[in-house]
Amino acid sequence: MVRIRTVLQGLTYGCVVLAVGVVAEHLENFHLLGFLGLSLLALACEQRRVVEIPRWLLNGSSLGILVLAGFRITPEVLIEPILDALVILVAIKLLEDKKSRDLLQIYLLCLFLLVGSTLISLSISFLVTLSLFLMLVTAALILLSYFAHNPEMIISRATLGKVLLHSLLMLSLTLPLSVLLFLILPRTAYPFLTLLNKPGGAQSGFTDTISLGQVAAIQEDHAVIFRAEMERVDEG
Repeated sequence: MVRIRTVLQGLTYGCVVLAVGVVAEHLENFHLLGFLGLSLLALACEQRRVVEIPRWLLNGSSLGILVLAGFRITPEVLIEPILDALVILVAIKLLEDKKSRDLLQIYLLCLFLLVGSTLISLSISFLVTLSLFLMLVTAALILLSYFAHNPEMIISRATLGKVLLHSLLMLSLTLPLSVLLFLILPRTAYPFLTLLNKPGGAQSGFTDTISLGQVAAIQEDHAVIFRAEMERVDEG
């Protein structure tokens, strides 16, 4: 017999380890060490109740982290500050007295970390990490419905095994269906996100092709194309 709270704790930390592990190489050392320190403190608080941190203090710290991340964001450095902030937010959420809503927020933050990692690098290992994460989250969501009804519920190991098996079966059905939809759904040459951008006027420059009648007005482009330097030539 095992407590649902204990199982959810293990699944939650498993999701956190997977998500943070994917983005760890892109984090600043300060934020990574901060995450490790806060996570160890969260484990100590859950096991031995070392100290109980007020929720208002944790919420205020989360708001401060978001504000600092906003100041660090620039057009050249956009994703890394967000990932740094998300990692610290996950650690702060681990410090809270976790209810159903808090656990859902942790899973959502971990999903954001996984999505953010794809904006920096693409690797085939991401598919393995994502599959494991989805399996853990699926099992956690199934158990979370019981946890919301009775946080102190105790289930047998056989029932726990069935839950994990069902989550694995759901994942095994979802991935092939996703591949099938990717192959059969039509893909156009006009991405959806480009609909949000206003069409700009044509600019002067060089091209390999030209179509008459498509451009009604041409505006000059004063951007620097290249710079040339040469040694000074003697007059004479």
